[in-house]
Amino acid sequence: MFYKEKYIAAFSEESDPTHFQQVYDTVEEAKQFLWTSYSGAVWRDFGGWNENGAIPEHYILPKYKDIVADCAVVMEKKGQ
Repeated sequence: MFYKEKYIAAFSEESDPTHFQQVYDTVEEAKQFLWTSYSGAVWRDFGGWNENGAIPEHYILPKYKDIVADCAVVMEKKGQ
């Protein structure tokens, strides 16, 4: 449950609409967009289209980082 809560807090358009947005309502809409982009690309001959493929899903690798800190604050801490 803790993982699920942190996942939603980190990657949800509902919790952080400034940085995330839901572009497609369904997976099928997203696949249709990708197919249209692929079929119109000049490089399509270099790679095939897998009908059984899936859209990659992101996941969290828990790390002890402050991901919500302002960039200026992080720059001060890291010096990079």
